[in-house]
This record gives sequence, C-alpha cells and structure tokens, in this order.
Amino acid sequence: MDDATHENLIGFLGIGGVGVCDGHWAVIVAVPPGVIVAQVGMMCGFSKYKNDNFFGCIKEFKFTKKCINMNKKKMMIYAYLLGLCAFFLALPVFAAKPLQVAVVGSAPPMSYVNEQGRLTGFNVELAHALCRVLEERCEFKLLELRDVIESVATRQVDFAVVSLLITPERQAKVLFTKPLYRSMSVWLSSAPYPSNQAATPIVAVVQGTAQHRYATDRGWTSKVVGAHTELLAAIPSGQFQAALLPMATSAHVIKDPRFTATGWRYELVNEPALSGDVAISVNPQLPQLRERLNDAIDKLKRDGRFDKINTEFLPFKLQ
Repeated sequence: MDDATHENLIGFLGIGGVGVCDGHWAVIVAVPPGVIVAQVGMMCGFSKYKNDNFFGCIKEFKFTKKCINMNKKKMMIYAYLLGLCAFFLALPVFAAKPLQVAVVGSAPPMSYVNEQGRLTGFNVELAHALCRVLEERCEFKLLELRDVIESVATRQVDFAVVSLLITPERQAKVLFTKPLYRSMSVWLSSAPYPSNQAATPIVAVVQGTAQHRYATDRGWTSKVVGAHTELLAAIPSGQFQAALLPMATSAHVIKDPRFTATGWRYELVNEPALSGDVAISVNPQLPQLRERLNDAIDKLKRDGRFDKINTEFLPFKLQ
C-alpha cells in the first residue's frame, strides 16, 4: 500500500467506532447532539503514544500506511475490547435522568392545553426554551397550583415554571431563581377595590395564590376555585361579585365574552402583599441547578427569545 492509498479503519460497534493512528487508539462514540471523539485507549490500558499527530491522522476518518502498525487479528481483538470500553464510558451520558419540570395546565395564557390538545402558554414555552439552553432532557408534570410549592420542596419535581410571587413563606421551603418579571394583582368587579373599612363583596380567588392568602388574611368572604378556567366558568352563576387575580392570567379573563357580559371593570392593585417579583421555584437540594437556570434566563433575555415568547402570549410586556 503506498502513501496515496487510504484505508478507513473505523469499524462501528453499535454505538461508535474504533481506529488506530500512529499507535494511538481512538474511539468514536455517537452521542446526540454531536459526536464525541474519545482517546480512551490510555484508560483501558491499550494505548501506545509515539507522537502528537493523533488529530491529524483521524481527520475525515482516513489513515495512511504510516498509521497502520498492527495485524488484522490484533486489530479485531483491540477493536472489540475498546468498543466495550467506549460503551461503559458512554453509560453516564445515556443514563442521565431528565429534569422533572412542573407547570400548571389551566392558567391561560401562561399555561394551558390548546384546541389541538397541546400543552402551551408563556410558562410552558419558556420552560422548553430553558431546557434547550441547559441542554437537558425535560419531562413536564401537570400540577394544580396549590400543589406546586410542596412538590418542588419534596423533589417530586426539580423546578417549576409557574407564575409564583417570591414570598417569605415560599422562600422558607424552596429556592427561587432571579426574577423573571414584576407582577401586580387585578381587581375585577363592578364595585371599586375595597378600602380597609369598606364592606367587601364575595370575592373569587384561585386556591394557592398570593391573592387567596391575601383574601384570607383580610377576612374576606371568598369563593375559592381550583383553577383560573374554573373562575371563568363560574362567572355567570352569580356566586361571587368580584375576583382578585394575578396580572398575567387576568389578561385572558378580561377578553373573555363571559367577563364582558358582566359589565365589570378591572383595576390594578399594587399593594405589597399582592405584587412583587415572579421567579422559578427550585428544589432546595439543587442550588447548582438554580445557578444554571439563572444563566439560562440571562441568555434568553439577551438574545430576545424571552421577549418573543412574551409577545406570542401576552398583550403587554413583562419586565
């Protein structure tokens, strides 16, 4: 064989291939989303280092006569052994568990199931974008809002992309990322927002929200519903005369014909207990994940993907 003749010595063994180059063994392991070139001969005890021309030889997986110094029988034995070595080296990659991500399925436009049966919304698409930046596989778990904090705290999920205000009570149980945006509450009623002394109508609130806690602390008579979509369905029943909701989810309620038919108005409420920073909640045992999420949030805001998702689902800018 002359130097102009090339032999491809890559023999694929299910998960990759093996080659020899100037005495260097190379194992090519296919791992999505790319290909990892691993010099694993040294780890397995088969490597013979003659020079530093390894990467020059493996270019385009072609090898010259200079690169071949072993007979076919030895080649087959070493290829088999190195293939096994590559398999065990690759096991941690394939065994990585997906991150468990909590979302709420009935809080449009933040998270909901659309007419095609697909889970979507601002929080859902943000979660997908975060997982792509983290380069992690993610499994989504639908939860009721009232169960989110407890599920994150007990690591039934790793983190939750749910529109939760950062409060001292929640911070005692879970970690929070840097703020995604600042939120207020919205009062929906034909009556004005009540002062401390005013009589209060029956107020609808969603269970587990800051608004629910506020109404309870104020001693208001409340109609507690399990989800934002239940509130809309209950409007025509006359069971309540007002509603107190987070700013983002109120946008969906306000444009619904069932709300329009009531003749109610809406009013922004900026009291400390009803406004503040919204962030992603993270299991307290995963501080490194929180930092990775913080970096991912920064990246999405810098490159415009956060604003693009915002525009797709909301008529106002979250900031």
